[in-house]
Amino acid sequence: MQYSEFEAAIRNFLLDSNYTEIQDLLLDWIQEHVSDTQLQNEALGHATECRKIAKDDRKGLKTSEEIDVAYNNFRLHVLQFLQDVKKYMDKLALAKASDQSRPELIKKVRNALEDLNYKKEILLFRKFQLQKKQNRGIFLINGSKYYGQNWLYRLLLKPVRGQRGNEALREVVIDFSGQISIDMFWFLMYDQFNVSEGENKSESKRKLLETITHIWENDRSLVFRIEMNGDIPPMDLLAFIQEFWLPLHQHTEAKNSENMLLLFLIFGQTFDHQSAVSEQQEAVFATDLNDQWKPGSPLVFDIGLLDQNEVLRWLEGRINHFDDILDLDEMTQQLMKNQPTIFPEIVMIGFCMHYKLSFQNQILAKN
Repeated sequence: MQYSEFEAAIRNFLLDSNYTEIQDLLLDWIQEHVSDTQLQNEALGHATECRKIAKDDRKGLKTSEEIDVAYNNFRLHVLQFLQDVKKYMDKLALAKASDQSRPELIKKVRNALEDLNYKKEILLFRKFQLQKKQNRGIFLINGSKYYGQNWLYRLLLKPVRGQRGNEALREVVIDFSGQISIDMFWFLMYDQFNVSEGENKSESKRKLLETITHIWENDRSLVFRIEMNGDIPPMDLLAFIQEFWLPLHQHTEAKNSENMLLLFLIFGQTFDHQSAVSEQQEAVFATDLNDQWKPGSPLVFDIGLLDQNEVLRWLEGRINHFDDILDLDEMTQQLMKNQPTIFPEIVMIGFCMHYKLSFQNQILAKN
């Protein structure tokens, strides 16, 4: 159903005071066509409001005058909501048209950004795969806001997707933001793999590990992407690794599979991994694949800031690909915002804006 049909249907249902159809269509259509979280939450709020009015009307909990007032207010809210959704759909259509009209430019910009930063992290990941011959691993992508954690995550997965294809890879996304309870993580993971949380927690965890292992061994590669925004104590993260990842790594050790089993912990603010030590006071997180590193141990990618020389050298490598890069110093200052160091993602956003592209919508989301 196109937006125009959706809007017409909602308006007709509003005229007929068709409570059930309004609720169902609002939730179903928005969930299918709109990815904006705020609009999704508003749709849920309107559906809840509609349900309450219908209940009050059906059970006679309010007078007809009170129902009329409540319904008129609800109707105005929904009509305003339709305007907001139309603006969103218009922007989406504009971005899509832009994507289709400038595919070569988008490809050039994306390729350029792939060479901007993170070479050290990418080489470390390749070393993990090729030199250490590992297909199971846990990684901590560490940095503050605008360090480009999500971009690095996509760069690391790019060769994995290229080798196996999206259909042979299952990405499991868990938003653990603001949570410090390991029990909540298990609850979210049970839901992802359709495992019942029984009274016997040990048995439930065993079933979960067996389910994950079966998928990895017989079906496809598994990539866990755990969003870790918020102030998470190092020892709580250590508990997560010891209770989930290490048992999973041990459970799959004797299995023979060419599929990848990867877990990425993506932090939205810098995490002090050096303060997380084992009971034997040994460092848990490794920053290099040296002799002290053990298979199954977390490998840290510490993202840093960019300085002026790094941005200048990067632009020098782009001259032959972009005809409008003429004054390197001027464009460097434009991207650096006259600062000695800058967040990598700010440079990427600025470079995209120079070509009238959206980093979030046309580059990051499509990578």
